[in-house]
Amino acid sequence: MWRRGGRREESLVDRREVLQSSLLLLGEIVGNDYNHPFFAGQSIEEIQQYVSPVIGTIASFIKELIELGAVTLMVPGNLPIGCSSSYLTLFKGSNKEEYDPETGSLTWLNKFAEYHNELLRNELNLIQQPNPHATIIYADYYNAAMQLYCSPKKFGELLVHAAEGDDHTITTLRFYVEYRHQLLE
Repeated sequence: MWRRGGRREESLVDRREVLQSSLLLLGEIVGNDYNHPFFAGQSIEEIQQYVSPVIGTIASFIKELIELGAVTLMVPGNLPIGCSSSYLTLFKGSNKEEYDPETGSLTWLNKFAEYHNELLRNELNLIQQPNPHATIIYADYYNAAMQLYCSPKKFGELLVHAAEGDDHTITTLRFYVEYRHQLLE
């Protein structure tokens, strides 16, 4: 560390050392990139057009971190959003063919998450090739979470659907439902 102008500042060498000795976990990045359009009533076809630019943004961020000195990065995939209580409530329908018989989740939303994850894994492989000194770990949140949805009793007590849960969840969901209806009018 060194000081300039009375402020404590890290040197580039110090920053590089921190990045080289750290595991960088990129947070669940894509939530709002997809949640807002879905809740606003955009079609799956429209939202699928966002996937490549979203993956491109994630890739740019990873490349920048590697250039700054990062050598170990963990990048999570998308969760099975078709199992999410907010999506199940928002897109509740009577067409049984839209639901996975094993989990009760919306299959079309889970296919969307799988599509995102496939593109992300492909991009991570492309980033890895010219950066063999870096370790890029894909965190498969999708399949980890699916184990919970496929065998919930194996992991503890079954909980009540979140739409019947706390006021914050219900209020947030009501906001999105009302917002979506206003946009569709």
